Amino acid sequence: MRCTTSPRGHRWHNNPIFSAAQPEYAPYYATPKDSRHGILYNWAAAMDMTAHQNSGKAIAGPVRGICPEGWRLPNNEDWDRLFSTLGGHKVAGENMKAPSHMWDPYYSILRDKTGFDAVPAGTYTENGNQAYGLQAYFWCTDNFSRNEAWCCILYDYKNDGYSYLDYKCYGHSVRCVKDN
Repeated sequence: MRCTTSPRGHRWHNNPIFSAAQPEYAPYYATPKDSRHGILYNWAAAMDMTAHQNSGKAIAGPVRGICPEGWRLPNNEDWDRLFSTLGGHKVAGENMKAPSHMWDPYYSILRDKTGFDAVPAGTYTENGNQAYGLQAYFWCTDNFSRNEAWCCILYDYKNDGYSYLDYKCYGHSVRCVKDN
C-alpha cells in the first residue's frame, strides 16, 4: 500500500518518531528507487483510527482500515488460514516471498506459487528502519493491549510464517483481504 490519507479523508503524518496513538506512516525504502514497494504504517494508521479510538479493547468484526472499498485488513484467523493453505507455519513463509534478490536464496526457493509476493521491508521503530532486507511484517486487526497488537512476520533466514506480537507504534506493511 502507498496511502498517505485515510479512507475517511484524514491526512496522516510522515513521522520519523512514531507514537502508538497517532496514525502515522514512514516510507520504508533504503534508497528512493525502492519506494515502489510501499509504506510502513503504525497500527493506528493501518486501522484508520483516531488517537482516542486506539485503546486496548478488542475489535469486533471485519475492519476496513486503510484498505480500499471492498477490501479489509486480515485478522489472525486469516493469517492462520493462509499458513495452513500453504502447508503450515513451518513452510508458509517460503511460499509467500516475492521472487527477489532481497531474500536469502538459501532459505528462499522463490517460486512464485501464490502471488503474495512479500518483500523484506523490515519494520520502522524509534531507531529508524530495522531489519530491511531481513524480515517482512504485516499488521492484522487483532488487538492485544493499549500498546501492542498482532502481526504476521516472515524471516529471511527461515521458511516460517507466523503471528507475532509487536508494539503499535512500530511501522509495518499492510496487506488487504478481498471481502466475500
